[in-house]
Amino acid sequence: MRKSILNTKLISSLIQMEYSAFEEATVPINTFVLKNSSTSENGVYIKLSDFKGGMDVQKVKTLEAIGNPDVDYLYRTNQSNFELIPGSPIVYWASTNLLNDFNTGTSMSQILDPRQGALMSRLWTDFLLPCKLIA
Repeated sequence: MRKSILNTKLISSLIQMEYSAFEEATVPINTFVLKNSSTSENGVYIKLSDFKGGMDVQKVKTLEAIGNPDVDYLYRTNQSNFELIPGSPIVYWASTNLLNDFNTGTSMSQILDPRQGALMSRLWTDFLLPCKLIA
């Protein structure tokens, strides 16, 4: 689904809230606006994940970023940059140097022969000690 969005839509704006922004849930929460076109304009991204304190703090920090685009948690990037990293993660905070490393660097799979390490073939329940019921 991510690749389909990146290929056919434009992420116009995205706000990444902190995990406990909503008191009822401690889950990753993002809000975003998609444009029904895939133009080359930059999207605007606000990363609030470092600001704890619930929705009140999230609101203040969002308004602060809108009023002052020089804050260090507001990012502008072209979503075509996401394709430079395998799997196309939405890494709007990735620096130009990091993106360049993925673009010009050597893939680990070209240097190493990845292998699977030791596997644990037993279930965790196999390790439970038998219990005696005392009557």
